[in-house]
Parts: sequence; C-alpha cells; structure tokens
Amino acid sequence: MANFSDLIAVNGSATHIGLLQRAAEARSLGDDFYRGVFEVLRAAVHITNSNGYTTFFNEAAAALWGCRPELGKSEWCGSWKPFWPDDRWLLRGECPMALALMENRAVRGMEVAADRPNGSRVPFLPFPTPLHDSSAAL
Repeated sequence: MANFSDLIAVNGSATHIGLLQRAAEARSLGDDFYRGVFEVLRAAVHITNSNGYTTFFNEAAAALWGCRPELGKSEWCGSWKPFWPDDRWLLRGECPMALALMENRAVRGMEVAADRPNGSRVPFLPFPTPLHDSSAAL
C-alpha cells in the first residue's frame, strides 16, 4: 500500500491537482475507482513514492515519454532521457519531481523535454506536487 506521501506530476492544467490529490489519497487506500480516473485522464499522471521511485503512471504518461518505466525501479522521472530546453542533459536529482520531493513543495514553471526511445523529443511542463498522509508526513 502506498503512503499518501506520494508525489504526483501532471502534464496538463494545474487545475487538475485537487482532483488528483483526492484520487491519489483514494488510490493509496486501494480504491480502484480512482485508479480508473487516473487512467482515463488525457493528462499524463506519474506518481512516485516518498523515495522517488515510480509507483504509478497512466497511459497518457507512457505516450508522452514513449516508454513504460519499471514500477519501483525508475527513479524521479518516467521519461527515457530528460533534458533542459537548452539541450543539456537533465540530471535525475535536478528534475522537477526530485525537487518537489527534496524541497517538499509544488514545483511550477520548469520546462523540460523528454527524449523518447524512437529519437523524438517532446517538451512539457510538469506540475509535481507533494501529497501528505493524514499525519502530514511526506
């Protein structure tokens, strides 16, 4: 069972965060209804545990990245090769999801790009947001 210390990254409107926070809480309790909500969203949803390892991603996220990271083993970001907009390789500890977790804050306005295994690159704006359990633990 996942803790509510999961982080959520959404490629899409920041207005989805409230719905996603409620869905993440229900998901951590094993509610399949909210897992279904994640799956049908057209926005890419990526969830990590408090250590930064991927615990969930929806099909929109897999389509964005062009790959399917291994649950429990992929760290911080689900994309194959992350980059800054100026073509520098984005180190895993510098990615928006890692910063959100390490600094315990929502990260906004960081444009990044993902190289896909097929050689294409896609820019995106993630919205990683720390979620806490009822004890306020991250």
